[in-house]
Amino acid sequence: MMKFPKKEEGLEHVHVDGSILVCRPTGKTWQGKPTLAWYHKSNGEQAMRSVNGVVSYIPSTAPAANVEKGATALSDIESVQVSSTSAKEFEGAVKLEAEVFEMAWGIAQKRYPQMNVQLDVFGMIVNSIVMRLFEARRIR
Repeated sequence: MMKFPKKEEGLEHVHVDGSILVCRPTGKTWQGKPTLAWYHKSNGEQAMRSVNGVVSYIPSTAPAANVEKGATALSDIESVQVSSTSAKEFEGAVKLEAEVFEMAWGIAQKRYPQMNVQLDVFGMIVNSIVMRLFEARRIR
């Protein structure tokens, strides 16, 4: 596994796959100190993830053309024009998703009353419940 330089805010690093990574704050703290992580400069996605204690590199999902142009995913989204008809169609879906999320949150809290809701694991449980609720609705 390739070694990364010591994390320092604003530091850039070129990965062996050619991706440019930048070290930025995660917005979280550990033992009272702000944490830093490596992010893809091209689209802002986190480049390293820990799953069951194993840290692995996550390649950028930005299309190669966008990386070459230096475009970010956010700037690509901002340039897309959405018709008012399409926006109205999705408003209902957004409201439904928010309601299902709240329902899933409540289910997770009842199932795991001792679990800290700030943990990533709790969020994964909630997302799993959301997906299962939508799947159950689709099957009906």
